[in-house]
Amino acid sequence: MFIIKIKLIIFDLDDTLVNSKLDYSGIRKKIAKLYSEPPSPSEVQKTPILRLLEKLTFIHPDRADQGKKILSEEEKKAAIEAEVITGAEEVPKLLKKYDILAVIYTNNSQESVSHYLNQDRFAFLKDIPIYTREQFENVKPHPEGILKILELYQQQNITPDNSVYIGDSYLDALAAHNAKIKFIWFKSRDQYENPIPTIPYATLTHWKDFEDFLQNHI
Repeated sequence: MFIIKIKLIIFDLDDTLVNSKLDYSGIRKKIAKLYSEPPSPSEVQKTPILRLLEKLTFIHPDRADQGKKILSEEEKKAAIEAEVITGAEEVPKLLKKYDILAVIYTNNSQESVSHYLNQDRFAFLKDIPIYTREQFENVKPHPEGILKILELYQQQNITPDNSVYIGDSYLDALAAHNAKIKFIWFKSRDQYENPIPTIPYATLTHWKDFEDFLQNHI
């Protein structure tokens, strides 16, 4: 396999750097109940939360605020109860050591991110710029966010060829694939609601392996 020289890493947030304990399935079910004709259980299980909200807004615009409130309350609760994934607090130091740029790109809201940043245990996140769903018209798995982030750093010789996306989920993998950059699977969970849609460039199961990975890509 061709080894790339990494200059920029785009990180997911939930279940990659933090264990948010967000109840994705429960949130989808609550939002689905707001539909006059709820989607089938299988559709609810497979549809991304933000997509369910988007459809709800289109079909029942008068119920959109209720759906957004459900998500906001669940994100706040998850952020308050969240824990740092073991070793993630060392990530910014390693990036600085190997002179690699980094950003976080999450489908979370800015409000949700602020709940993380207001807690001392997540202070390490302040060392990395964070982009949230409000900053782009289209959320993951659409490639817009990744592509616009790459544009912001193009004067620093950042290209799709020297950038990677590290995330834990189907949406992360698909977003990276759509943006045509390498995807690194942070395998933080044993079970996945959807299979990874593309072969990962690499797989990490623990941040203790991150420095070894970086040393092979500088």
